[in-house]
Amino acid sequence: MVRCGQVLQVLKGVAVALVLMCLAGPVQAADLGDGYELDTFPEKKRFAVVPYFWAPFFNGSMTVNNQRVEFNGINVLELISDGELSFPPFVLAGEWSHGPWGVMLDTTILGLEFARDDFNLRSGPVSLAAGLDYDYVLSHANLNYDFFERTSANWHTVFEGHLGLRYTYYRAALNVSIGPLERDFDETLTWVDGIVGARLSGAHVDGWNYRLYADIGTGGADISAQGLAVLGKQWQLDRFDLEVFGGYRALYQDWSSGNDAVDLTSHGPLAGLRFTF
Repeated sequence: MVRCGQVLQVLKGVAVALVLMCLAGPVQAADLGDGYELDTFPEKKRFAVVPYFWAPFFNGSMTVNNQRVEFNGINVLELISDGELSFPPFVLAGEWSHGPWGVMLDTTILGLEFARDDFNLRSGPVSLAAGLDYDYVLSHANLNYDFFERTSANWHTVFEGHLGLRYTYYRAALNVSIGPLERDFDETLTWVDGIVGARLSGAHVDGWNYRLYADIGTGGADISAQGLAVLGKQWQLDRFDLEVFGGYRALYQDWSSGNDAVDLTSHGPLAGLRFTF
């Protein structure tokens, strides 16, 4: 299981690498010639809509009314094949930028129905879990600023700082057999974290793009951390730019309140579209 110290070390290394890459050379103008048009970020005013699907693995534990459920690498794709998914892992993100400033919003919605074989219940020798259903909503609202920008003959690279909020909502319904008796636990777990993060983005004249994002948060949770890496191919159309992308996303959250707790890592591949106007 990922621990707080490990998360901090990883994020520290990511932050140092991003800063070094952005400081590798000064901002400079370049004649890009024919080919893909790269925007000049200080003059940009754009809006992007980004829908994508995320297929995470779940590692860690969730405690509902002192009933601790342990997940051991369960994958959303397995739940889909077993018919145990009430709502697919869908993410809708939007970005608006004007000059060096920008706003980023995204919301993840996921509904899962875990069977007894999908997890372990750690609450005593006579307790057996009959099932776990939960609905999951994760929302981010970030204000970002372009700190560094570099343009070469082929690449346009930008480093942004992010400051925002992360809202987490779980509705967990756990059915437990205790000897001959059955009990149902239905809890709503919610909290808000303040987050600070950074993103490194690059656009190539051939239309290839990459984005590397990392953040760390606290407030409602003891600690939370997220990392995102995306590679895409973009085409300029008449009314908008279209990008097809794939990547990987990981989120770690350590939260507790009373008899409820979440110590869970969700990580897995993603794929989607980006429409930029």
